[in-house]
Amino acid sequence: MVKLWNPVEESVRRRLFDVIIGKTGNFSRIWLLQHIDFPSVLNECRLQIKQYFNGPCGAVAAIQAWLVKNLLFEKIRLRPTVNQIERLAELRKQALIRALADILWRVTPGQKGPVRLIVPFPPEGDVEESQFYASWMFAQFESPIELRTAIEKHFDRVCRYGMVPFLSSMVLSRGPDRVHLEAAKDLLVDPTDEDCFQPLVNLIVTGMYTTGLTKRSVPLSFITLGSETLDLPTILS
Repeated sequence: MVKLWNPVEESVRRRLFDVIIGKTGNFSRIWLLQHIDFPSVLNECRLQIKQYFNGPCGAVAAIQAWLVKNLLFEKIRLRPTVNQIERLAELRKQALIRALADILWRVTPGQKGPVRLIVPFPPEGDVEESQFYASWMFAQFESPIELRTAIEKHFDRVCRYGMVPFLSSMVLSRGPDRVHLEAAKDLLVDPTDEDCFQPLVNLIVTGMYTTGLTKRSVPLSFITLGSETLDLPTILS
């Protein structure tokens, strides 16, 4: 099914920002330049999300937790390849797709969806901040599988434009009024120090404003790739 993408109206975006960073706040370049991607290191394939600045560190760490969870516990099918670097690159990409989809699905009321995913489509080259926001589009997804497919299709854009559209997708999917009330009208990001507050970390990690993750008795040392089970220390060495 072809999804209908609609522009994020300025009034809607402003409401999302009001909840996240306050009525007089705007995201600084520290947040706008925080991509959700991996370090680019020659002949290496690192499995951690790259942190560009200190401000979003809590949000980056919370997304990293979901990435690790998917690397350790989920069955991820990979295309056959003899190149270990390519294999790890595909593994981390698929794990990140699942992590982002899991976070977004979990924040929806009752974890039943729908998710409203925001993806920017700015013109090529340097653009003004207002042009960037004007390029935001969103589509609604009714199932986790449908959501994963969309994130994979737009993976480069989701990662490149990073944290600000992703957090906005979370709030839009849960409902800005609901988020505002659940956070006791507190903000999610400090507009002065540019740090994220604990409610945002809780929201990413648990889908709610309280801590308490569900424990799963899954062996930590193994990861299954398709029909093949590999020892994690071996594949990461």
